[in-house]
Amino acid sequence: MPAQNNMGKDNHPEKRDCAAWEQRSIDYGATWKGVLFRGMPDMANEHFHLSHLNFILQCIKDSKATMRILDVGCGYGRLSLPVVKKFPQAQISGMDISPNYVKLYRKNTGRDAFIGAVDAIPREIGTFDYIIVVTVLMYLPENKLRETLSSLFAHLNPAGKIILIEPDKSGITFQTCCGLTKLMRKTDNINTGGKCFSASEIPAAIDKVGGSIIREERIPATTFFFLLIYLLTKTLPQKWMRGFFRLMTVLDDLLKNKKLPTLWSFYLIGKK
Repeated sequence: MPAQNNMGKDNHPEKRDCAAWEQRSIDYGATWKGVLFRGMPDMANEHFHLSHLNFILQCIKDSKATMRILDVGCGYGRLSLPVVKKFPQAQISGMDISPNYVKLYRKNTGRDAFIGAVDAIPREIGTFDYIIVVTVLMYLPENKLRETLSSLFAHLNPAGKIILIEPDKSGITFQTCCGLTKLMRKTDNINTGGKCFSASEIPAAIDKVGGSIIREERIPATTFFFLLIYLLTKTLPQKWMRGFFRLMTVLDDLLKNKKLPTLWSFYLIGKK
């Protein structure tokens, strides 16, 4: 296992993605708009953030002092910060293609991070108990999904797990509101870009590289009411929205195992 300070060695990814994410990190800094929906009000992005975070915290079970976690596409530490708070003894590190996000991550979390791309993770960083990959594979070049998943498995300990959250094609109709959001884009861009995966695409790739899906969940209620979330958080006071989001969370929990449309699919993955 490499020394902790070796994690700071930068593995520079291709320039194709760096410039856009570097500018995004400069424009939005340590805010949800930089890593979630740019045109969404903060309270809506907070709800989406919590859907990601709650799944991650439910998946991390080990509390041993030697637990190693890698946050791929770490941004400013959106997900690592609460993980550090719950598991302060964990050895958690970040990786991002944006040098500025790496700088913000180190500052915000007090943990190490390095510049790197998910499809070019350096071998010398060693292996991990958990690898968190949230809305990262969606930006991969074509035909790199299987190769990248194989690389992620190579960085897992024998009993390690990958926590994966990626956009699902079934939620596109609700996210674009049947094309209505195109009318909003003159002032609000609520599209995050990247690719959405079909229901079978990621599971098939996981199976091909020797992985096994331990847990799979969806957020149907939040998906169905995506446009309403956008409109209400734009117009109503925050205090009125708290109860609405609590209801969305309860409904999502009730429907999470149903094969219904979802903005993101949530996976906990292990080795076969």
